Amino acid sequence: MGMLGKLRIVEISAIGAAAEAARHFVGWGAEVVILEPPAGSPLRGLAPHYEACGERRSAAWDWLGRGKRAVRLPPEEARALCEAADLVLIEPSLAEAVLGLAPTALRSWAKARANVALVSPFAVDGPLGAYRASDLGVMARGGWMDSLQSPGREPIRPSFDLSYRVSGALAFFAGLVLLRAERLHGGRQFAEISMQGVAASMLVSPWLVRSMTGVERPFWGAPDEADAWPLSGVLPCKDGWFGCSPLTPKHWEGMCGMLGIGDVLNEPGGREMSYRMEHAVELWKRVKPVLMSMTRTELMAAAQRHGVTAAPIRSIAERLEDEQLAARGFFSKTEVAGRAVKTPRISYLLGGAEAARPGPLVEDTAPHWGPHPATAAAQTQPQPFAGIRILDLSHFWAGPYATLLLGTLGAEVIKIESSRRPDAFRYTIVDPRVPQCWEKGPLWNDTNSERRGITLDLQTPAGRDIFLRLARDADIVISNFSNRVMPGLGLGDDALHAVNPRLVIVTMPGYGPDGPWGDYAGYGVAFEQLASCASMTGYPGGVPKIPSGFCDPMSGTLAAAAIELALRERERTGRGMSVQVPQCETVDALFGPEYIAVQHGVPVFEARANRHEWMAPHNTYRVAGPEEWLSIAVATDEEFVALADELGAASLAQDPRFATAVARKAHEAALDEAIATRVADQPLLTLEARLQARGIMACRVTKGGRLPEDGALQHFGLFQELSRPVTGTHPYRRIPLHIAGISTVFRRAPPLLGEHTAEVLTERLGLTAAELAQLADQGVIGTKPR
Repeated sequence: MGMLGKLRIVEISAIGAAAEAARHFVGWGAEVVILEPPAGSPLRGLAPHYEACGERRSAAWDWLGRGKRAVRLPPEEARALCEAADLVLIEPSLAEAVLGLAPTALRSWAKARANVALVSPFAVDGPLGAYRASDLGVMARGGWMDSLQSPGREPIRPSFDLSYRVSGALAFFAGLVLLRAERLHGGRQFAEISMQGVAASMLVSPWLVRSMTGVERPFWGAPDEADAWPLSGVLPCKDGWFGCSPLTPKHWEGMCGMLGIGDVLNEPGGREMSYRMEHAVELWKRVKPVLMSMTRTELMAAAQRHGVTAAPIRSIAERLEDEQLAARGFFSKTEVAGRAVKTPRISYLLGGAEAARPGPLVEDTAPHWGPHPATAAAQTQPQPFAGIRILDLSHFWAGPYATLLLGTLGAEVIKIESSRRPDAFRYTIVDPRVPQCWEKGPLWNDTNSERRGITLDLQTPAGRDIFLRLARDADIVISNFSNRVMPGLGLGDDALHAVNPRLVIVTMPGYGPDGPWGDYAGYGVAFEQLASCASMTGYPGGVPKIPSGFCDPMSGTLAAAAIELALRERERTGRGMSVQVPQCETVDALFGPEYIAVQHGVPVFEARANRHEWMAPHNTYRVAGPEEWLSIAVATDEEFVALADELGAASLAQDPRFATAVARKAHEAALDEAIATRVADQPLLTLEARLQARGIMACRVTKGGRLPEDGALQHFGLFQELSRPVTGTHPYRRIPLHIAGISTVFRRAPPLLGEHTAEVLTERLGLTAAELAQLADQGVIGTKPR
């Protein structure tokens, strides 16, 4: 039956976010019913497409619909089905057509009737509540397109509708949280996820970089062949492209050794980021011959030898044949449109529990669900993870994002570092020469609110003993070290379960716990390079682009969801379990539609800037003002007529080249030129508002460093000012999820190194001042790196 086999879920999805969330519920055995509008779900036409059996099919619909059944009901019956369900996952654009409710009425309707997780492009009660947006517009207003822009070029997005996929992961977690709140405290809840907020949350904190350092997004790099070299880059090599991003001083040291420029480290300032940027061109001339003499496989082996977390750029087709994924049993054979194709499994693993291998969509009549047990309307409630204690050994971004979600929702999080080796994320984008540099990294700061911080050297017997004592009454231990670290410390799963059988032990290996790459180290940008994201992001024919490190927070979101699944199972069995979240596989698992399409003969997906499979126009256009851009996406002929009219160019809609969707796509370059000419002298804000008023998906490109100034995000409360010693007061990112009656306001700023060591060890273990002093003398604890 599966871990969630008794749950009844309703999905109402137009752009795929709710459908992606429901896909995870199906994977653990829940019954999911898709409620469609009378004309059918827009997902039936979602890209990518392929040809089979003489018809054009949506690979996205084939993938997202698996294991579900689809029905069409009158609004009154549809609302009754939702009220009988355990959870409703919905997007606002279908609320009227399916439920007969305006999006702004969903909250009042749901009160006491249903657990509802609403996934909206922008908060429905906010200033952009009526705005329409495709993935292009969400990514534009969410700051992503600014982060991917190259000098002198238009801002671009990743080419695979990323916003609905990552928002779906958060909606899955949100749904589990609603069910947990009802299970523990009673009452049904309403949650809203802002897709714009999710997009912003997947960025590497450009607002805090700007606030802490005064630096807007810089452009750097050597000409043409290397993108953002040598701070973070995708580099050409003998047989393709290789991604190598030295984010920390240690990575830069390893990269210099790997590429034969180790002498640079002895130059004045040669270990500092400013030196790399100032000498980018001359360094590039030195490393290019080395790169061009080596294959991707050879470079990967060299990178691992030198402790550099790099990875080759691979395509969807190459991932289907990847030896690591094959050894991990990641793909299984599935029949789609009469052909056996490889499709990915659920990417996170829960003890010995088997995820489902769902069959094809069933076109069905409505299920006969009995009424849901009566429940009172939820008012202010305890936070759903209150009382849960987490020992957080994770570093960089993925694990800490999971504990940020759980800590915000009430869990007690104790972050454990070593003064001998603090979290390396502390040293990213920070000048190592400044006093207390380890406290001033903006990326580390933006990921580590809502926790207490202690230091503990686990390589010492005393440190290991203290950790095991802390683990005796903890609920969760989470780490994202390479696979050998925890067993090597004597803290493998068996050892931890021996002291506390109720522990949920979470590991986040880069490539999985086994297979030929099992011992390889990695982090988010490397996984995005390997798992085909970079191959599908960029300007056509240009350098592949890393989509910005989104893998970390997405992996963290799924880790938080997996933790709740494990806690739910512990309630049933009384026992803890081991949870594995292989981070690269969380990215690979996003591309079910692309795997299906390629195996049905579609050409391998490549970078295409902002071009869409069938929509045109679908691009960004420079408007009046310094570096101001507007994204415009048109889905129907009627929308194009309205666009042409609003731009004072009604004749465009009569031009045979642009009169139909097929014609516009065939003449897209000419169409882009015509639109660019007509918007070039128009002010951004008024043009955006005018086009939206005509029903056109037009959204400004917001600069990442300016996201805290965005009115919609201010309304949603995505940013909160926090004050902290050493760094001062700055805007910090909150989680892009609101739950009625449950606070998501930060209570704690990020801790200083070892700030709470004495407090926690005294409170939890009763250590005396003398014992703490002895531990400090031995170097087991401390408040400064050593």
